[in-house]
Amino acid sequence: MPTKKLGSLSDIDGLRALAVVAVVLFHLDFEFFQGGYVGVDIFFVISGFLISGLIRERIALHQFSLADFYANRIRRLLPAILATVFATTVASLFILQPQMLEDFSVAAIASMFSVANINFYLEAGYWDANSKLKPLLHMWSLGVEEQFYMLWPTLLLLSSRLRSNLYIPLLLTITASGLAVNLLASSVDTAGPFYLLPYRIWQFSLGALALEMWRANRYSLFTQQCLRAMGLALCCITIITPGGTAQLASSMILLPNVGAVLILLACDHKASSLWLSNPLSRWLGKISYALYLVHWPVIALYKVWTLADLTPLSQLGLGALVMVLTGLLHYGIEIRFYQRGVRVSGVNRWQGVPKACFVGVLISTGLLTLIAYRPDFYALRQSVLDTESIKSYQTDRFKHLANTCQIKDFDTSPRCRYRSGDAILIIGNSHEVDGFNIIRAALPETQQTDLVRFGGIETCQELQLIGDWPQAADKNCQHRLTQLASSIEKIQWKAVIFSARRPYAINKNPLIAVLKRIKHQQPDAQIIVFEDYITTREDCAMLINQTGTPLSCRRAENVEYFAASPAYWLGQSSPDWVNYEAISALADDYFDKIELLCPNGQMKNCPVATPDGHPMAVDTHHLTYEFASWMGFQLAANQPPWFKALTNSP
Repeated sequence: MPTKKLGSLSDIDGLRALAVVAVVLFHLDFEFFQGGYVGVDIFFVISGFLISGLIRERIALHQFSLADFYANRIRRLLPAILATVFATTVASLFILQPQMLEDFSVAAIASMFSVANINFYLEAGYWDANSKLKPLLHMWSLGVEEQFYMLWPTLLLLSSRLRSNLYIPLLLTITASGLAVNLLASSVDTAGPFYLLPYRIWQFSLGALALEMWRANRYSLFTQQCLRAMGLALCCITIITPGGTAQLASSMILLPNVGAVLILLACDHKASSLWLSNPLSRWLGKISYALYLVHWPVIALYKVWTLADLTPLSQLGLGALVMVLTGLLHYGIEIRFYQRGVRVSGVNRWQGVPKACFVGVLISTGLLTLIAYRPDFYALRQSVLDTESIKSYQTDRFKHLANTCQIKDFDTSPRCRYRSGDAILIIGNSHEVDGFNIIRAALPETQQTDLVRFGGIETCQELQLIGDWPQAADKNCQHRLTQLASSIEKIQWKAVIFSARRPYAINKNPLIAVLKRIKHQQPDAQIIVFEDYITTREDCAMLINQTGTPLSCRRAENVEYFAASPAYWLGQSSPDWVNYEAISALADDYFDKIELLCPNGQMKNCPVATPDGHPMAVDTHHLTYEFASWMGFQLAANQPPWFKALTNSP
C-alpha cells in the first residue's frame, strides 16, 4: 500500500466550503446558483476519498476495528443530528400545520436511524407533498452517507485480503457499473437514482479512486495548479448552470464529480490554494456539517409560515439567521463531542457520547411517535381543517371507483355492466377521477353502470408513441392500453370523456393518439373534453388553514394556473395549449368548468367551496369528491347539448 498519508489537507476544507455554500445559496433561491444542489455530489466524492484513506491506513497498520469506526462515526454525526431534530421539532410544533406533523415526525425518526433517504424515496411520486415544505428533507444525503459508512469498511476489509493489484479494478468496476445503473434508471425513475445508495455508490468509489491516484503520484506545482483550476471550473460551471444538471444531457452528471476529483488530486500538504485554503474557506469548511444541518429547516419553516417566495430581504435575513444557528450548533454541540483526529477505542468506545445518543434516540422516537399519532393534539398552530378531515377528503375522491368497470377487465369482471352502444369511456391523468365523479353525479342512476374508467396514466411512468398507439414502461399500464385497443374492436363507445389537468399541454400526445384511434374507428363516438379549473401554488388546505377561508384558493397571488379562455392562452404561446388545435379537430364538444361556474369567466367569481362549505380541493388541483359532485349537479341542471345527447334527453 502506498505510504503517502492523508494528514491535514487544507484544500479539502475549501472544497467542503464550495459544496456547502452552493447548496445553501441554491436553497435560498439565489438566481445564479440554480445548480447548487450538486454540492451534495461533491460531498459524496470527498467522503469516498477521506473515509477510504483513513480506513486503509489503519488496516495497513493492523489497527482498524469496525466497532471503533462506528463508535467514532456516532460521536462525529449523531449529537448534531439529535440537536437539529430536537430544535426543528420544537419549531415545527409552532409553525407546521397539523396535517404536516405526521410526515414530519416519521422523517425525524428516519433521520435519527440513518434511513431518511429511504423514507423520502418511499414518499416520492405523483402525490408527494411539496418538497420545499419538508423541514428535514436535506437529511436524505446524510442517510446515504451513513449507509455508505455501514457498507464501505467491510468492503475494504474484505478487499485487503485480496491481492493488492485487484483493489483498483474493484473500484473501477463499482464506479463504472454504478454510474451506468444510475444513468439507465434515471430514464424511468428519477427518485431512486436521487435518493438511494446503490445509485450513488459510484460517487464514493470515485472518491476512493481519486485517493489511490493521489497517493501514487506527486504532481509538480504547475500540474497541481492546472488540475485545481480545471476542477474549480467544472464545479462552478455546474453550480451556476440554469436549471442545474437535470436539464443537461445525462453525461453532464459527471461534471461536478470529476471537478471534485481534480481538486482532490491537486491537494498538497505544502502547496495549498489561495482560493481553497484561505482563512474564510477553511472556516466555512470546518463548520460545513453544522451549516448543512441548520440551513434547510430554517428556510423550509419560513416558507411554511409565509407560503410566499423569498425576497432579497428575506434571503439576507434567513442567511444571517442560518449563520448564527450554525455557530451555536458547531461550537455548542459539534466540537464539544468530537475533535478531528481524536479517536476513542477499546472498552470505552461505547461509553459517554454513544450511550447518551442511544438514549436520546430512543426517547426522541417515543415522543415523535406520539406526535405522529395525534398531530392535531400536539400542533400549536390553529387550523380550520384538521388532519382527519384532510385525509378524508383525499380518500373520498376514490370511494366509488371500486364498484366501477375499469378497462383492464372490461370483458371479464361482473362490475362491467355497460350496454354496448351506451358505454362511456373516461380517460385522462389523475384528473380522470375528477371527471368520473362529475359525470357520475350528473348522470341518472340508470346510466351510471355504463361508465368505464381507463385508470389514469399517472402511474404509467414513461409513455412513448410506437406508430399510432402509446406504449408504457409499466406492465399494468401496458395491459390497460392493450385492453383499450381491444375494446375499440369489441365495444361501440357512445362517448369518450377526456378529463385531464391542462388537457392541451404537450405531454398529452399519447392520449391524443388514443383519441385519434377511437375517432378513426368509431366516428360516431362523441369525444368530450373536460377542461381544467384552478391550480393553486400550495395545497388549498394549507391556504385555508393559513387564512381561515377557502377564498384564498382563488386569490391571484396563490394561483399557479387558471383555465381561462383558449383565445387568451393561444395569444401568449403558452406550452399548456400546444395541442389545442389537434384536440379541437377531434373533440365534439367541451365541458368548460369556468363558463359553467364563474360569472364573466373571471377567477374572482369562481366558487372554491360547495354551498355547504366543502373545499374545492385539499391539494393543489384535484377536486374533492363533494366539490366534483356539486359541479356534476350544476352540469345536470345546465343541460348543455352534449350532455342531453349523452342522456338521450329531449
